[in-house]
Amino acid sequence: MVSRATAAWLIGLSRSAGIAPEDLYAGVPYTTAVIAAGIARLAERARTTGAAEVILQAAPGGVGEALARSAAGADFLPAVAAFLTDHGARTARLYLPFSNLSWREQPEELYTLVAATLRGSSSTRPDAPDAVALVASRLPAALRARWRATAARIQALHIGREATVYLIEELFCVARAGRDEAARRLVARGQLPAPDDLRLLYLGEVEAALTDHGRPLGELVERRRRQRGVAEAIWWDRGQPQEDSEGVLHGQPASAGQARGPARVIHSPAQFSRLQPGDVLVCPYTDPTWTPLFALASAVVADSGGPLSHAAIVAREYGIPAVLGTSSATRLPDGASLFVDGTRGIVTLEPSHQDAARQDRPPLRRRWAHWGSNPEPAD
Repeated sequence: MVSRATAAWLIGLSRSAGIAPEDLYAGVPYTTAVIAAGIARLAERARTTGAAEVILQAAPGGVGEALARSAAGADFLPAVAAFLTDHGARTARLYLPFSNLSWREQPEELYTLVAATLRGSSSTRPDAPDAVALVASRLPAALRARWRATAARIQALHIGREATVYLIEELFCVARAGRDEAARRLVARGQLPAPDDLRLLYLGEVEAALTDHGRPLGELVERRRRQRGVAEAIWWDRGQPQEDSEGVLHGQPASAGQARGPARVIHSPAQFSRLQPGDVLVCPYTDPTWTPLFALASAVVADSGGPLSHAAIVAREYGIPAVLGTSSATRLPDGASLFVDGTRGIVTLEPSHQDAARQDRPPLRRRWAHWGSNPEPAD
């Protein structure tokens, strides 16, 4: 944060309007960028081998099986295996290791991203300026060395942070293997009804049951299952969001520019295939798994996030506007026409859709009921 503040001060002195410290990440080989480039190469490989048609036409969840049956798959699948060896620990939600599987364990989520890349652009904006060189050219000579050192430090810290995050994901793959073995033993002994029920237990309870073969867990699991919906409704509720003026949402201006397009409300990777070129990606948040979608979207609007978040960094690199931290964007009607002003942090719902938005907005009581019946995964 100190380095970022220093960079922001130097950018201000240089009078480089439109440049933010996050622009220093463009072109830097941090893990998410490397993985996104690898997915782009997989998409290109799919085109050259003929596997692209198989991927785009296969039913959701059946891409791997379709590739295994096709002649094109024989040429394409080795490239997938190599990619998964290097980058397959990535998951849809980084810090929920027992509610999500990695691409290595569940390749269909990777195929969803390859399909999204095939439908979209294969590269980021070609005219992005070199922020380091541009700011340096506008600073007094006495400050240029400090600027370059600050920029290099920010880039190195980002590379280190991303690499650490990926190592945590690799650790979670190992942890899931241990969890699965513990669940297998408890189910085989009749102590646990089903393997997934292990997530409803505390670690100490699991360790005690593994030691004491006669300790039943079914009643405890069932009680936790009954309580989970109510507990999660309370956990996820943030109260009624403050209402903006009619048809307007305000958020953080995370990536400058303006765009207009239909809202495509995406809640999870299972819905990635719904996003089409030119859509405005409306989502609760993004993490590195969502990166290929930025090549399709005309803009990004998210309930949470700010200038330092993944969505802001990637949106700036792809040159599309982003408005984050709106609190309630995912309550917008799917398909509604939006005007996104990433410079001012404003999202405007076209007048013809405002009545639909009012009708579709659920009251707090209904949202609690929804969360209780179909809660977000949590560890």
